[in-house]
Amino acid sequence: MEKGDTKKSEVSSLQPIKKFIPFVNNFCPRRSLDTSRFYNYFLENGWQPANSIEKSDLIFIYSCGCFGSSEKRTLNTIKAALEKKASHAEIVVTGCLLKIHGDVLNGTYHVIPVEEISSLDNIIAARTKMESIPDANAIYPMRDLISPKDFLMKKFKMDVELSSLFFSKVKSFFFGRTKYRNTWNIKIADGCLGNCSYCAIKFAAGRVKSKDPVAIVQEFKQGVQRGEKTFVLINNDVGSYGQDIGTNFAELMEKIFDIEGRYKIRIIDFNPRWLIRYFERLLPLFKKNKDKIAYLSMPVQSASDKTLRLMRRPYKIDDIKFCFNELKKNIPDLVINTHFIVGFPGETDDDFELTREYAQAFEFGRISIHPYNDRPGTESSKMPDKIPVETMFKRYRKLLQIS
Repeated sequence: MEKGDTKKSEVSSLQPIKKFIPFVNNFCPRRSLDTSRFYNYFLENGWQPANSIEKSDLIFIYSCGCFGSSEKRTLNTIKAALEKKASHAEIVVTGCLLKIHGDVLNGTYHVIPVEEISSLDNIIAARTKMESIPDANAIYPMRDLISPKDFLMKKFKMDVELSSLFFSKVKSFFFGRTKYRNTWNIKIADGCLGNCSYCAIKFAAGRVKSKDPVAIVQEFKQGVQRGEKTFVLINNDVGSYGQDIGTNFAELMEKIFDIEGRYKIRIIDFNPRWLIRYFERLLPLFKKNKDKIAYLSMPVQSASDKTLRLMRRPYKIDDIKFCFNELKKNIPDLVINTHFIVGFPGETDDDFELTREYAQAFEFGRISIHPYNDRPGTESSKMPDKIPVETMFKRYRKLLQIS
């Protein structure tokens, strides 16, 4: 090594370490996994995570716009970053809100669409380019877009009557982000094939773009070789996997279940339409490999066919009931989780009662409940017969008593 090279190395080693702080809607495994890829990118380029905005050289915000509340969280996070950051620090905003309601993002910070995120290379003078960073498999414990104060206020207003549930959700906020700490997460695709009338996420995610099954199997084997015990398949709708590349979710699961090892798979965000379509193939597959399934999470959304039709969910409730009943009959210990939306435009008391009765009658493992929320550009936002907020939350709390 020449003398000049040694001097350059010594000077370089004295340069201060750059600090970054990432924000994401931390209850969203899809975007948390995406942000973990950026986390790895910063680490590869010699940056280190900071514990506060004030001590950061770069504040990275993966925006969320699926609900009005998550849009507000993003904007509040940006506002806090602008108020607290050091004068030299940069703010970078990317993510879903850009495609859902991008007009609200304006100010003295970088706004970068996900498809143009390689421009981040220039902002941080990256030695290792963004395009060379593979999908992450571990989710880091990043900062949530919602502040603890706002979270506590929201949950108190919604769940105050159910004190045990309230404290359970408070606990999940402070400790729930460890949910994916000991999991091996595999992003199998981006996007979906749904056209739900209430969904704004489709504007950001686009049509399904599936990963090569060979690459998925390789990632899975890598996790097994590492000794990982819990695996999570990640996409907006995992059931839509393969529809764009001449395969399907059932074929993928056959390949995965063939991998030897002692592990459990969480199958989340699985639209029931695909369970119905591939049921004759999936039932025996799930039954044979029941010891490898941690749980299935399939969002039913409503038990009223009229409401499902307005939601543009392409199935009927009797078809779901048949599939779920057959799964439980053949695999009694199988855990099936679900989501329901309450207060959808036009939802009558009778429609809601059908949902409540089904939620109570079937042995769901966990039920997530979401009050309906208008989002820009969605079909449902233009629908008549909006449900009053008081009625919506009355229904919400009735379902909470079951869940």
